[in-house]
Amino acid sequence: MSRNNLTQYSEIYREVFKYLKILFLCLLFSCKSKSSEPVQQNRIEKTRDYIFTCNLKDNGEIISSYKSYHSAEGVWPEVTRAAEVSGADKIQIYIQATRLVMVISLPETLSFEEFDRRYAGASPKLNDWNEIMVAFQQGPPGAEKDQTWVQMENIYDFKK
Repeated sequence: MSRNNLTQYSEIYREVFKYLKILFLCLLFSCKSKSSEPVQQNRIEKTRDYIFTCNLKDNGEIISSYKSYHSAEGVWPEVTRAAEVSGADKIQIYIQATRLVMVISLPETLSFEEFDRRYAGASPKLNDWNEIMVAFQQGPPGAEKDQTWVQMENIYDFKK
């Protein structure tokens, strides 16, 4: 490499280093200003859980299809959107054999009736979803004639 080339590269490195210093300082000050803003870490909104149970029909294909519909790839965007706009903090469904348990966590300030109204009104496609799901489900013991999901009674609640 010639002396001319070395001088040329040195000048390029100096210019790059100068811009890197400026970039570093900008990042440093932007991060510092963000971190100096008050952070509300202890702001935890109280929630209330509503627990429901339902049975799936005792058929391997039905259970497999039901699981597939509720997988990350299988759940309809309208169902996810309804959960988002309804005000729910979290909705989970658990399965053991044919028994389903659904946990709906709502802010204490949101009534279940208001959540249900928002959820049902989120999309007309939810009617199609519900028709498909009902074909897989059957009510647990104690359910009314056309009822599949039944709210469970809390009989033990340990809190520290």
